[in-house]
Amino acid sequence: AVVPKTVKSGVVTKRSSLPVSTERHLEVKVNVTGTEFVVVEDVSCFDTNAIILKGTTVLTYKPRFVDRPFSGSLFGIEVFSCRLGNEHETALSIVDPV
Repeated sequence: AVVPKTVKSGVVTKRSSLPVSTERHLEVKVNVTGTEFVVVEDVSCFDTNAIILKGTTVLTYKPRFVDRPFSGSLFGIEVFSCRLGNEHETALSIVDPV
């Protein structure tokens, strides 16, 4: 529906009105902080070598976008290698936090 403009005084010019939309769209956004993806060298060994990606993940679902309803973003990315049994002492940074 187009809402007409009311002018009480002054010069009247032709203005185009923006259509007012009452349609609602579903959007679900999940924000996960402290996300860790871990790739290990040997799953049978407790102190195996590993690469860890840490960051904040934002997952979004918009069903009205039929071609790509899901999207995701990573923020504050940090990547490092380490030995899992001794992560803090053996961590070697590959990508520093952004």
